[in-house]
Amino acid sequence: MTIAVFIDLQGTLGGDSHGDIRSLDFYPFAIEALKRLNDAGILVIGITNQSRISGGALTLAEYEDKLQQLKDELSRNNARFDAVYCCPHQRYENCLCKKPKIGMIG
Repeated sequence: MTIAVFIDLQGTLGGDSHGDIRSLDFYPFAIEALKRLNDAGILVIGITNQSRISGGALTLAEYEDKLQQLKDELSRNNARFDAVYCCPHQRYENCLCKKPKIGMIG
């Protein structure tokens, strides 16, 4: 049986829950916590709402660049995400993937 944890990026692993991914820096404990999950054979799945993409204040390229920087930082510390899922929509779009709905992980 495979075990996975789904972890919200902002406000959980770093940054604040009201910004966007560009302002996310890992909290001091976050990388070690992810490494421990990796070492235990637990899949680490990042999930994030990034409504500023749909709103035009954040481009998909900016999101992907910052995500790659975060992944590179994890890699330098022998940690990783097994996957990262993003909802780019704004609330009024009524998508199924915006947290707290379960579309990203369902």
